[in-house]
Amino acid sequence: MATEIRNVSVDPLALPLPLSGVLTGGQAIVVSATPAQLLRGAPSLGRAFQLTDLGSGYSGPTDDTEYSAPVVHTFSADNVVGKNDNLGLAPASGGGAVRILKADGTTVAFQSNATGTSVNGATPVARAAAITSPTAPGATYVQAEAAAMKTAVDAIRVALTNFGITL
Repeated sequence: MATEIRNVSVDPLALPLPLSGVLTGGQAIVVSATPAQLLRGAPSLGRAFQLTDLGSGYSGPTDDTEYSAPVVHTFSADNVVGKNDNLGLAPASGGGAVRILKADGTTVAFQSNATGTSVNGATPVARAAAITSPTAPGATYVQAEAAAMKTAVDAIRVALTNFGITL
């Protein structure tokens, strides 16, 4: 069993987890999985890439070692992720969380868990409420317009706080 994954775009596209790597425009790879298995693990794969089932009789080379699931690394102060390195992080399948600490080793720079995602130590939020557009002010003062503006500003403040920016 094997599937060809082709980037039909002219732009480079990153493969979704559980795969890893970037395919340049027009590049194709072959992995040892059926299209159904790939789509079960990464539903977005079918929208961004062209999948071709090569069948169970395929015996040619595959790109499994280069584009399979990312390897888990434990980084220490001696490890540096360079500008050309790919870093894939995924919580354990049974739950768990991903945390990236700042250089001090204690301050959370990024966190993702079952609740949501956050940066700069804020509490993770799955999805904040939408920020409504206030009524355009008229030529004279109207209390309802001022209240709508205050509501919109308060919602922006909450969104920024959820992102880890304190006001």
